[in-house]
Parts: sequence; C-alpha cells; structure tokens
Amino acid sequence: MMAQGDVRCLAKPILSTNIGVYVLFLVPSIPFTDLLKKRVPFDVMNQVNCPIVILTVDCSSKAMLGPAGSFKTLAKRCFFTKQVEGAEVSKTPSSPLGGHKRLAVQDKLVKMLDEANCLYWATSLMTLVYNFIDDKLIRRPLVYSPPIIPRLRIVHAALAIPQDTRESRNTVYLLEERISGQFVKCISNNCATPCHSLAPAKLEITTFLCFAQHAQYHFSQGLVFVSDFQGMLFCLFLSLT
Repeated sequence: MMAQGDVRCLAKPILSTNIGVYVLFLVPSIPFTDLLKKRVPFDVMNQVNCPIVILTVDCSSKAMLGPAGSFKTLAKRCFFTKQVEGAEVSKTPSSPLGGHKRLAVQDKLVKMLDEANCLYWATSLMTLVYNFIDDKLIRRPLVYSPPIIPRLRIVHAALAIPQDTRESRNTVYLLEERISGQFVKCISNNCATPCHSLAPAKLEITTFLCFAQHAQYHFSQGLVFVSDFQGMLFCLFLSLT
C-alpha cells in the first residue's frame, strides 16, 4: 500500500509536465559593423538548419523561479533533438492554461523576439569590445607585458517556437544557457558604476565591464550599450540600453 501511495504521487508532476515539438532559432553572433550596415535582423522566418527538438517543461509552480505572471518567470527545461521533415510554424493563437492566462502565441512571440534581439545585439557588442582590445594588444610595444583581460561572454540562447501552436499547452520560450556557481550582480541598469561590496576579483571584472560599456557607447556613436551586467565570472546576463 505504501508503494501504491508513492506511485499515485507521480500523477501530479506528470500532468503538470508539457512535452512538445519545437523549432529552435539560435541567437547568433555577427560583427557589429554588419549589424549596423547590413541591418541583419534576428531571423525567425528561415528554418533552414534550425534544430527541431522535443522540449519538456515542468509547468508546476514549484518548478518556477518566480510566481506565474510576474515580471520574469524561469523554469528548468529539458530538450532532445528530433529530425522532423517539413516542420512549419503556424500562426494560430493558443488558449489559456491552468489558473492563469497565457498570451496568444503570436503575442508572446513578439515579446520574446524583443528579448532575443537584446541578446543578439549584446553578443555583437561584446565581440566589438574584444576586437578593439585585441587590436590594441597586437599594436602595443613589446617591452610592456600584456595586461590581464577578463574574457567574458553573453549566455548562449535560443528562441523555441512550437510546431503546433493550436495546442493550448504550447507557447514560445526563450531558452538560456544554465550557469552554475555564485550569481553576481555587477552593474545595475540605473548607473554605470560597479555595485557596492564586491570582492576584489569581482570588482576588477566589474570595472572592466564599465570600460566595456564606455567602449560600446563610443563606437556606436552614442546609440547603444549593454547594461545591468550580472552572472558568473565568465558568463553574463544583461539588459540593453
């Protein structure tokens, strides 16, 4: 009887798990000059070479980092690659799920495209900074030893769009690389100075990120820079300003 009770306990997590087939559009990294001159957009229309995966999502409230409907809600995802011919993303809106309402797929896609586009630009902007630094290091006098430059990057990310948007449990997801270790807030989005009470090693990296913001603002002629730097000592989350 005890074993039977344990089996019944599995019913709720199984029913709260959503499994679907999704097309992944990876957030690329392109030179910043191409981004400005060619105006290359983050493209979700061309599905050539886009991975098709089976995505498993635990929709239970206990699995979420933040309550449903809040500013940002995170949940763990698990996906497996799947070869599917003729994959096509339809444009039929989804219906509400559970006790809270979800945006229709096309509305959610618009918002997730904004998020993915920020990652798209930020990746390019960080590459711009390192290209500038590497060029200066090559040109430096050999009598001076090279400075220690923190090598950081934006988290890898992809936009997951369901093949079948008519299924009420399906929605659009922004998948971001999971990072482990201590999470550090480096720079807030309301100032361009390091956060307070940072350890020396973290402060050194944060000071470099302040320089990166200055370089991005300069080379984009005041158009844009990355703000709200946070993450680990090599992998960053962000906002775009």
